[in-house]
Amino acid sequence: MESQGVMSMTAAEAKRLYVIQQVMERKLRQRPAAELVHRSVRQIRRLVQRVRQEGPPASGAAGAGHPATAPGGSARPVSANSYNWMARTTPGWKGVGRPWC
Repeated sequence: MESQGVMSMTAAEAKRLYVIQQVMERKLRQRPAAELVHRSVRQIRRLVQRVRQEGPPASGAAGAGHPATAPGGSARPVSANSYNWMARTTPGWKGVGRPWC
């Protein structure tokens, strides 16, 4: 979901994007990346390819921005608390921007 150039994503999506970027920059290999985000190595390859072709928002859900089919299933903007948690718990986290600014 985008409005006025601000990208909303959950903390899990932000972490996944960070890990994918680390793989693309060859700072992290695919297998450890897959373990970090609880995905298969094949899924990491597909996400890397998708981000290369479509840009960072491609790492989120394909149906993002559409109404959720289940109550509470929509993504919420990343809060400052989530960002700070990522900084504390993920080694080398430099962030992908502060979407709430």
